[in-house]
Amino acid sequence: MPDDLRKFIDQVVKAPREPSSPAAKLLYDLQPAAAGENESTAIIILAPYLLFTAEKLGGERHVKAAFHTPLSSEYLPDAIRPQTVGRWSKLSSSIPDTAVGYIPAKQGSECNVPFPFTKAEELVLVSSTPQPSILWH
Repeated sequence: MPDDLRKFIDQVVKAPREPSSPAAKLLYDLQPAAAGENESTAIIILAPYLLFTAEKLGGERHVKAAFHTPLSSEYLPDAIRPQTVGRWSKLSSSIPDTAVGYIPAKQGSECNVPFPFTKAEELVLVSSTPQPSILWH
């Protein structure tokens, strides 16, 4: 390997990296504390810096968050091995801790939040979303 390439790899590619943003720096600092906690506590510590905040909670425009909302079973992954289904059966639903997406027009009008999509665009989104109360793209 040429000396210049080896020097570049050692000094740039393998160099320790600093967090690239204030949020990344905060997550970097919080991660050791979150690692020592149970899952729910760790989520409370880290989620505000990882996920978008819903508009009605003072966050990003047009964004909605739903907590522990069941997703359509169409979006469940298949079992990696057939023996898994035979032993424990298929998953019946998926319930993420937090789902983040765009607010549907009906809910937006109820909360006085403007909707970013046309009615035609919303119909396309609703037809392919794992949870109709939140729109994913």
